[in-house]
Amino acid sequence: SLAMTGYEKYRPDRGLVANLRQTDLGGRMQYPFVRRNFREYAAACQQAAVTIANSEFTGGRLADLFDVEAPVIYPPIDPDAYRVPYAPDGSITMVNPRAECKGLDMLLDIADALPDERFLVVGSINPARLRDRVHQTANVTHWRWRDDMRKVYASSRLVVVPSRYEEPFGRVAAEAMV
Repeated sequence: SLAMTGYEKYRPDRGLVANLRQTDLGGRMQYPFVRRNFREYAAACQQAAVTIANSEFTGGRLADLFDVEAPVIYPPIDPDAYRVPYAPDGSITMVNPRAECKGLDMLLDIADALPDERFLVVGSINPARLRDRVHQTANVTHWRWRDDMRKVYASSRLVVVPSRYEEPFGRVAAEAMV
């Protein structure tokens, strides 16, 4: 995960003062750890025989952050594991809302604005306040995680990925396109 490198809080090209100015209090307090962590990621990428990216986006980030060329090998997706008939009367669906950065709050705002539409949220939900909001919103149904995603996609007319996070690949979008 590129987010684990700490690049949002530390970039060597910025310098100490600029790094400290651009981050929050937590980033300032953790600065020595974040700097060391970023440098360890850089060393690992540069010393590896091959660094592989799972998308063009990730490859570009690796080049930008760590000055390495990373060939792209996309995650394998078996179309037969996801192919279902289109459901024109299905729900507007979000899969894997496990953290705030995945954008569940945006989907819930849309659900509030479109009370006549049906929404489906699939997977674990954190934090608890978002989980509570899902369960209190009349036009939103929550399913726990499914190993077989065909039922999810067969129940959906539209799958949304309202992420606020730089998704390294975006598997749900690729699966839904099948």
